[in-house]
Order: sequence, then C-alpha cells, then structure tokens
Amino acid sequence: MNIYFPNVGRRCELVSLFKNSLPQLSPGLIWGSDPNPLAPALQIVDRCVNLPYPTDSSFSAHLIEFLKKESIDLIIPTIDPDLERFSSMKNEIKKYLPKLTILISPDEVIRMSADKRLTKEAFEEMGADVPAYITNTSKCNFPIFIKPALGSGSYGAKKINNLVELESALKITEFPMIEEFIEGDEITVDVLLDFNSNPLIAIPRKRILVRGGEVSRGIVMRDKGLESIAKDLASRLNCIGPVTIQFKNPEPNRWIAMEINARMGGGLPLSVAAGANWPKWI
Repeated sequence: MNIYFPNVGRRCELVSLFKNSLPQLSPGLIWGSDPNPLAPALQIVDRCVNLPYPTDSSFSAHLIEFLKKESIDLIIPTIDPDLERFSSMKNEIKKYLPKLTILISPDEVIRMSADKRLTKEAFEEMGADVPAYITNTSKCNFPIFIKPALGSGSYGAKKINNLVELESALKITEFPMIEEFIEGDEITVDVLLDFNSNPLIAIPRKRILVRGGEVSRGIVMRDKGLESIAKDLASRLNCIGPVTIQFKNPEPNRWIAMEINARMGGGLPLSVAAGANWPKWI
C-alpha cells in the first residue's frame, strides 16, 4: 500500500505513526508533498513529490499523473483547504484510479465543518448543548466571544471584554459570529468512523497549549459520557474516517459542542499513544 500526504507541513509525528505501522501490514511507501520545500515532515516521509501550487491550473493533471505512476492507494488530507480541494477532485481522480481511497467525509460534512454557522445549526438539530448566539450586543453581558464563521483553526477567535474591544474586532473579522463566552477547559475528541459512518472509537484530550489553531501540548482525558456524545454526533452527521469535535466543559458532566473538523487533529498522536491505533485501523 502506498500512502500520500498532501501539504504534509509539520505533521512529523503523524507521518511517523503511519510509517511505523505500514511495514506490519503491507509493503509500500509513504509519500508527501508541500509547497514549502523545507516543510519538516518532508524529512520524515519515504519519498517526496514536487507538484505545482494547488491553485495552479496544472495541479490536477500533475497530481493524477503522480498518483498513477506511483500506484497510490490512499490519500490522507490533513488541512482544511485540502478537504474541499480533494472533495471537488474525487470524481476526476476516481476515473483514472477507481480503487484509490481518499480519506474524507461526504461533501455535505465538509461544507458544514467549514462554516461554523452550519456546524452550530447541525449540533442544535441533534439536541447538543451549544453556545447561545448574541444578536443584540448593546444589551449583552460581557465577556462574550467572537470568531469568523468561515475561519480555520483559531484565527480571529477571541474573548471580548467590552464594547471598545467588540468594535475593534468587528472591523477586522469577516462573517463574524458572536456567542456567549463559555468558561472551562477545551476538550477535543478524536473520533474514527468506518465507511458506513459507524464510530469505532473516541478519545478525548484536553488542549493545554495551542499554536496556529493546532494543539501542541495536551493530555488524554477519557470520559465515557463525552465519548458517547462525540460518537453519536459524528455518526449522525454521516462522517467518515477521522474527525475531531471540540467541546467546552464549564461544569462537571456538561459538554458544550463548539466545532467539528472533518480531518485528523494535530494532537492525534496522543490518542494513538492512548491505545487507539488509527494508522493500523485506517
């Protein structure tokens, strides 16, 4: 089996996990590409491929040529832009490589996860506890929370303590969402589902230090109640493969659903270390 990680970036630990698991199951190679030739994870993959920048008109043709030439069996997107990119390209890729698997959820899941307004609506429809919208900021109780509805990671998301901070944030935030501010720990749950959206396992981890929206330090925090909620939400949303769902924990046994990422989270190596062998199962 030959595996390809596009835009592999800093996913050194993640690539290493797949690289260690692959020889136990099948002969093959781990391939990677990145617009930045100095991307750290390019030093971890078995082979690198140079492709045009993803927005280049020739990207699709060069990508398919590479996939065919190297007999790639599995593509694992790990960043949000690649979810939409490979979702739009999957039918074209399948014409040339019908047996190749792209590890992404259905189109509607990817669209929903990319728009935090749609995510909130989906969570509410399923009866999940979510932050309240704030529509009248002149009469709200501070602090509140603002974030761009179409943002990626934690960029532009911040706690707002007064009207002056709110006015400043609104000037630089596109498609702003304003919600009640939720105190408590931020918990990310890694969920893995099969191709029929049946959840296999869920591993929660508390985010301790975050860099660019991705966790760089955390601790596993098993909780059967939270794991059940996360698996139920991911399954009913018809997710496939790896997803992460973010919660806030303002009080014991209360889990407020915040966001979903339709891909592997940066802290996945923690879940693998906790016994969830994602690479082997995938």
